[in-house]
Amino acid sequence: MPPLKISPLFRLTARIALAFSVLHLANAEPRHPSIYGDDSTKAALQAKIEKVDWAQGVYQRLKESVDPYVDRHLNDPEWIVSRLQLHWNTHYQKTFVNGSVWSHGEGRAPVPTVKFAGGRDWNSDYNTPAIEDIQPYAEDERGMWLQNHTKPGQPWEWAPIDQTGHTIERLNAQILELAETSAFLHWYTGEEKYATFAADIVWTYALGMYHRENPQTFEDHKSSRIIGLATFEVIHESVSRPLAVAYDYLHDYLVESGKDVRIIQDLFRRWADRIIEGGGSEGNWNINQARYIVYMGLALEDDSHYADGKGKQHYIRQFTTESTENQRALKDVVPETYDPTNGVWPEAPGYAFSVTDTILGLAKIIHNGTGQDVLEAYPVIVPAATVAAQYLNPNGFMPGFGDTYHQVPYAASMEMLLERFRRLKQPEKELQVAQILREQIELNDYDRSKVETLHALTSYVDALPEGTPTESLRTRTFYADSINFLAQRNSENEENGLMISLVGTRGGHMQTNGMAMELYGKGLILGPDAGRGPSYWTTSHGEYYMRYAAHNTVSVDGKSYYPSRRAENTFDIEAIEPAPGSHQPISDAYSFSDTRFGDLATDSQQRRLMAIVKPSESTGYYVDIFRSRRKDGLDKKNEYIYHNLGQKLTVSDLSGNALSFSPTEELSEAAGDDVSYNYFTDKRAAKWDRDFYAQFDVAMSEQHDVSMGLWMAGNKERSVFTANSPVARTLQRGSAPRELWDLPVPTLVVRQDGEAWSKPFVAIFEPFYTDEGSVLVSIKQLPTPKTEGDFVGLKVTTQNDGIQYILNHTDAKARTDVAGIAFSGTYAVVSESDSGIQSLYLGHGSYLSKDGLSIDGQGKPVSASIEVSGNHYIYSANQPITLTVAGRTLDLPPAHRATLLSVKPRKD
Repeated sequence: MPPLKISPLFRLTARIALAFSVLHLANAEPRHPSIYGDDSTKAALQAKIEKVDWAQGVYQRLKESVDPYVDRHLNDPEWIVSRLQLHWNTHYQKTFVNGSVWSHGEGRAPVPTVKFAGGRDWNSDYNTPAIEDIQPYAEDERGMWLQNHTKPGQPWEWAPIDQTGHTIERLNAQILELAETSAFLHWYTGEEKYATFAADIVWTYALGMYHRENPQTFEDHKSSRIIGLATFEVIHESVSRPLAVAYDYLHDYLVESGKDVRIIQDLFRRWADRIIEGGGSEGNWNINQARYIVYMGLALEDDSHYADGKGKQHYIRQFTTESTENQRALKDVVPETYDPTNGVWPEAPGYAFSVTDTILGLAKIIHNGTGQDVLEAYPVIVPAATVAAQYLNPNGFMPGFGDTYHQVPYAASMEMLLERFRRLKQPEKELQVAQILREQIELNDYDRSKVETLHALTSYVDALPEGTPTESLRTRTFYADSINFLAQRNSENEENGLMISLVGTRGGHMQTNGMAMELYGKGLILGPDAGRGPSYWTTSHGEYYMRYAAHNTVSVDGKSYYPSRRAENTFDIEAIEPAPGSHQPISDAYSFSDTRFGDLATDSQQRRLMAIVKPSESTGYYVDIFRSRRKDGLDKKNEYIYHNLGQKLTVSDLSGNALSFSPTEELSEAAGDDVSYNYFTDKRAAKWDRDFYAQFDVAMSEQHDVSMGLWMAGNKERSVFTANSPVARTLQRGSAPRELWDLPVPTLVVRQDGEAWSKPFVAIFEPFYTDEGSVLVSIKQLPTPKTEGDFVGLKVTTQNDGIQYILNHTDAKARTDVAGIAFSGTYAVVSESDSGIQSLYLGHGSYLSKDGLSIDGQGKPVSASIEVSGNHYIYSANQPITLTVAGRTLDLPPAHRATLLSVKPRKD
């Protein structure tokens, strides 16, 4: 390590503070703290910490996180302050950025000033060091002394400031968070050592930021509008939050110490104004900006304390009721953005639920600080948080579509709702949100005692309510039109449940993915979306992660592409069962969706039928029938792309013989494909026009090995490719074992020369534990009758002699007779065993019959099922139907799992 360049410590005394001050503002009785509660709430908090285990755990860990630093500060007050990232030597009064990186500083302020961020892009070759590894008074023309994680051994080296990404603000935030906790402990315990530690940090940082002008641009001015005081985007000014909370707790101590707190107040006002001026009025920016505006606003005094009237109430109104050009308030954002039917915010999940979580958190602290109930005027915010239940796979993680990853619901959102419902005495709603929290406790180890934040300690209720809600927040099928997202599930069972996530392109942070799907099985999202790149500024994000080749979809001519930013390319639902939002599915064993999509780049039409079949309580499989063709009939090729987790992909014929693959240079930009194809590696190709079987094996060291079996029907002029794709960046802690995160993703590409409408991609997917094997014995295509439209039929034989006939037609009115079955509709399943027919499921259609058992919609499309159960029958229907059972005919009304104990002849 090079020798340290240590400058004299700038001793912050009352005399220096007063040199830059004016008389303290007269205030009747400022109330501090107020953000996380005030003196009137302390007794209740003390009781919670003393009596409630999780709160006691949070308190102890917060205290333990700061005590070593506080104790050190008693004898070495320079140590922690000198680790702040300031211009200790140059005292730059002005700071300049060039495009998206820091450039230089000018001028000299009377005190060390705060460094600006190194770059807009958070993706950096350098690790953020621990506080103990930071050099004291670090300011060197060579840059920052950091570890390069891209080099062998991760050596320490000088990193140019413009290559350090967000390191500077992260380090300052870490230290200010220590000050925040210490300031709270001073308020809570009365021990002065905590105040001294926190005040030295807060005053040094605040004075340094106060005396540094707002950043200016140099040469490249593209960032000029959106830069904040600390970072390149006003939505990333997170360092202001712990500063505001720490000041709120320290206010009285600072005044008593002779500090002119108006310096901090004026800093907060200037900072909040810059955020308001530099914000964005679309998408999540309004709310992300408000997060910092409100925290700093609540730390201020009332409007009447300031000559311009811009105090606490003013800045709260920027969030609630007063919109400006670049900062729209809730009164405009909520009704114009949230879907009133289901509460969905129209962005990818990671962004959407972050917005709602922020609103709930800010509503809570505004209520603390002013008594105002922000949410009362916006009831849609409640379903906006709880709709997270509809997104969840059976393992408790959301799908990874768009610029996001597999994440769990925001527990803090549910905790804020729980506190609100308890305060408002709404016990049924308490039970509903508590159910989501309990699922996360069971599935993903959510532990309130490990949420080490002051917000949690001061805001969460003592205990979850006991009991079960009368109605679940989750339904078998869910559709969000505002983001073109469809979820189909058959169970909430983590081990045996199945779920399909289907998405088009609509809303913020969505991608160019066509009609893309994810598949769940055996505790994992086995067929994942790729997510976003390392950052939005990396080449791989623009060339791969946001384009077709990264998704489970079909690409036409290798050219499918359309702009995803502020653009729409959506699928339409042709037919679906269960109906989205319904708590009464037609069948417990079957469900389906039929969707239509137009590929803008090639002017193609596509249609995708996806279904779930559950032969037994512990087994199940997916059906995927994907049709695709150009409208002008000039298709060169259509390619079915599927990615699955694993270390191994094998492809064989139906006799178990491995297909003969050879290395290939196809699937590349050089071969005429989209640039995203360049990211496929280890490419191999086989010419194959018959049915085949592929198996993806996922080996895991600490849980059951899992496989995904894929059977696909053959067709003339077919080729099969295997490849590896870049890592799926959707994987996160809990959603998949750590050992899978950095692995390339095995990928299967099936090419159909020409159109793929009359020669569709027909696939069966089955997740299973590797050592238990597949339950599918055989899959055969049914002969294709000469009918209008396009028909696909499959006969699936499972263990224990179960048979399911899968029937699909693009023309719901066409009559098809095959394998002793008569069918008119979009989708149906006939299930039988050695003892005869077990059930008929008409997902959408007007007629289905086999062996004397029939469902007749009398020429109208219906969804209906009939199950044989011993000597009686169980039927469901969404419309009136006519059933034929054992030679008898019965007209029946709509019903859900109604039992027919006796069947009377139909009266004509």
